[in-house]
Amino acid sequence: MKDYAREKREKKKAALKVVWIIGLLGIIFLVIVARFAMAGSNDLYDGGPTDADVYAMAKRFVRPTIKATNPEFQASGYSFKTARDSVYVIRSYAETKDDSGGSEKTNFEIVLKYKGGPIAVKDNWELLNLNED
Repeated sequence: MKDYAREKREKKKAALKVVWIIGLLGIIFLVIVARFAMAGSNDLYDGGPTDADVYAMAKRFVRPTIKATNPEFQASGYSFKTARDSVYVIRSYAETKDDSGGSEKTNFEIVLKYKGGPIAVKDNWELLNLNED
């Protein structure tokens, strides 16, 4: 009978250890989840680029292709379209002035693909097509 009581106490002691370990792991998990939830981070998904973000990046791709220096892009003179997931089409124009004071207008259509990551980083974009006239 003594062996049976001693075995029962040892099993109860071992089971109690397991319960404490599981409870401790549960508390650690809850603390990690709570800290993540309260961080308020938008790093997981920021909603993708806005039309203004895409236009700003389009200007960075178009500027080097215009022969004249200092092209001026219009702040609101563009059209924006989402072609498919993360592919954007911008139609706009840039004006340049020559030495004699005359101005020239260059129309362009650019198709950009956003590859993810920080929106303002040019390496996170791929130029799919650029037409100028």
